Amino acid sequence: YMYFFSYRIVGFLKHYLIAVLIWMVLRLGFYLTNAASFDLSEHGLWYFIFHGLRYDIAAICAINALMVVGYLLPIRMSKAYATIMTGIFTVTNGTAILLELADWSYFPYNHKRSTFDVFTLVGNGADFANQLPTFFRNYWYLFCIALLLLALLWWMSYQINMRLMDKEKTYSISYK
Repeated sequence: YMYFFSYRIVGFLKHYLIAVLIWMVLRLGFYLTNAASFDLSEHGLWYFIFHGLRYDIAAICAINALMVVGYLLPIRMSKAYATIMTGIFTVTNGTAILLELADWSYFPYNHKRSTFDVFTLVGNGADFANQLPTFFRNYWYLFCIALLLLALLWWMSYQINMRLMDKEKTYSISYK
């Protein structure tokens, strides 16, 4: 039974590391996209990224809470369960990544990160719908980045879960 948890913990930590690395890259991208709004002369870019990591770690824990529960359940890692866990990781982290990428384009207009008030802006309807074509035209590269990151999340998570499934088969882990 201890083997079960040790492999699952390592599997989750690999997922967590992937998320942290992606968020560090996203933070760098946010800065590069909006560099004119920041004065990093006092501390520098790495200070900005490192201190943002504290926020990212807390956010990643919250985003992946369902994944933790899934890894703690004593269910054999079958291909179906591995696909479900991969889907959970991709959808939860993918949604957060899409919101982060939206910040890259939203920040220059109001000079703050998006909060819940964005949903009221979207909920107002017609004006938002009328601006969507312009948004797609001006920020097409964000959609390319999002698709690339979502594919990368899915592929890496699937590889981790398939290896976990193989280890559970190899060691004949019992869940009784």
